[in-house]
Amino acid sequence: MSGLSAFSLPVVPDAAYFKAMAYTISPLNPAEQRPYIELLCDGYFVEGLRSVRTLVDLLREKAPLHPGKRLFATLDNYGQAAYTSGHSTDEHELNDTDGYDLSGLDPAAFEDGEHRGYLTTKSEFFIRHGNMAKSAADRSFEQVHLSYGEGEDGLDFFGLNGETDILDEERLFIQAVPVEHAWEAISAFPNGYFSADLQPQDIWAMAKRFETRYGYCLFGIGAAYVGFLRTQVLSEALVASFTADVLSMFDLVDPFFEAPRVADLIRRSDYLLFNYTNG
Repeated sequence: MSGLSAFSLPVVPDAAYFKAMAYTISPLNPAEQRPYIELLCDGYFVEGLRSVRTLVDLLREKAPLHPGKRLFATLDNYGQAAYTSGHSTDEHELNDTDGYDLSGLDPAAFEDGEHRGYLTTKSEFFIRHGNMAKSAADRSFEQVHLSYGEGEDGLDFFGLNGETDILDEERLFIQAVPVEHAWEAISAFPNGYFSADLQPQDIWAMAKRFETRYGYCLFGIGAAYVGFLRTQVLSEALVASFTADVLSMFDLVDPFFEAPRVADLIRRSDYLLFNYTNG
């Protein structure tokens, strides 16, 4: 796409650059890789990747291989993210099978002729997605509120977007999610569980707004961070509008004071990270 050229290599790559590039990628096999919770989509298992920049480039590279699907990655601290995703899924009853036709499911979804009571196969993803869509139907972007200052990691909004090596290098999962819109991919790894955090419905509303208005598509979520990737060139009018939307989520005494910094970040970077945990 225009305006979305691949990351340019430094003239003389340094050791940190090569370390960021030194990762392994293989087809996703949940049974062997033990992701702690059931992942319901095909995809990739990645080890040794710390750089968000490298992940963004990897997602752009792999996306054409998955027509009709959206790539969605786990980000920071996979163990904690999987823990909260499991609890968030249960809390919001996203695995509830009531009202769904189960006759076409993979036989592995059943035990002794009865459905297991939770989702374990690709054939059941439509249930999770349907429940997520229903639970988020009434959530609006105006309900989304985030912390602007430093999180537990000591990074504020600008620090987070200036720090590239924040991913969980031990394991990172990329799911190819069979949905039309990127905001719907949160169904594959719902997150947001603690009371001070954004809930998956909030992230759905936030991601829908960003994608439909500005072409910023949801590409991943971790234990604390959620990421959006720019897929179109923004006019100055759209930069101004997006800046206002970003600032509206933060509890700031004088948001206009921060507007030039946010706008400059939007112009410079093809992705944005937000800390969705406020506790």
